[in-house]
Amino acid sequence: MKIAKVFMLGVLLLGVNMNAGKLKSKYDFETTLGNVKSEIEKLQINIFAEYKHSDNAEKAGVKLNPTSVIVFGNPKVGTTLMQENQKIAIELPLRMNIYQNDKNEVFVNFIELGEIAKKYKIKNTQTITKMSNMLESIAKKASGN
Repeated sequence: MKIAKVFMLGVLLLGVNMNAGKLKSKYDFETTLGNVKSEIEKLQINIFAEYKHSDNAEKAGVKLNPTSVIVFGNPKVGTTLMQENQKIAIELPLRMNIYQNDKNEVFVNFIELGEIAKKYKIKNTQTITKMSNMLESIAKKASGN
């Protein structure tokens, strides 16, 4: 029991996920999800996959609030980062998580690339900054912020 309390205290002090940005949407789940895909397409960025976790959970006989992940990217941009350090490939392509909680609040969640770049010692800060700004812009527009 004491170990669990110490762990939870550590999570609270350090943050549950310090490498993720999260914006609350002004729209419902389906609208927000559609907005994310639309904003990505407007930028002419490839959408490689959509994982509908809540649909998959239902097929498995378990309940999950609406939750989807959009996987997208530009191979030319991602490749420049992988040329610098191939280990960063595990973080690519980019992803956005759109989900609805038990209070029917909808969120857009995305990875903040600054910490990822530090982890892999990426020196191409210009590309990381552009990618980070793009992720935040997509999330803001899609969520109405």
